[in-house]
Amino acid sequence: MQEPKLGASGEAKRALLQKNKKWVMARMGCLMAPANTVTPETQAQYLEEAKETERKNTASLKKYEQFELEKKKKNEKTNVIRKVQPPYVRIVDGPNGKWMIKLLCSVTSRPAKYKDPLTDLPYATPGAFKLIREKYTEFLKKKGIDYGNVED
Repeated sequence: MQEPKLGASGEAKRALLQKNKKWVMARMGCLMAPANTVTPETQAQYLEEAKETERKNTASLKKYEQFELEKKKKNEKTNVIRKVQPPYVRIVDGPNGKWMIKLLCSVTSRPAKYKDPLTDLPYATPGAFKLIREKYTEFLKKKGIDYGNVED
């Protein structure tokens, strides 16, 4: 194809190019849009698929909105203003208003659970109790005091 001759003005050029579209397509390298090949049956199938997709999307959207509403209600209930509590000083007093002293076993140096009523010594295990009583009886023998009343 031959290139059309252009006139003096640009309007003539545009008019000429619009009349001769085939020449323009040939000039661009034969890039023509394919003809519409969609048949009425295919169009109907596409419309059915679109309707089905629309139904699914609508149902999914309703489900999602319901979920968001439940989530929002749950967050409204749990949004409680929390304040930072200041550090509190705890004072533990004994029965007569004095500090309680944590007793340690006089034999094992562990925290004592019991107290010997005879010697007032704290102890943690039965073995420690026996040792305290043995030492107490030895002490009484040395002093010459009657130790017959000492119970094991």
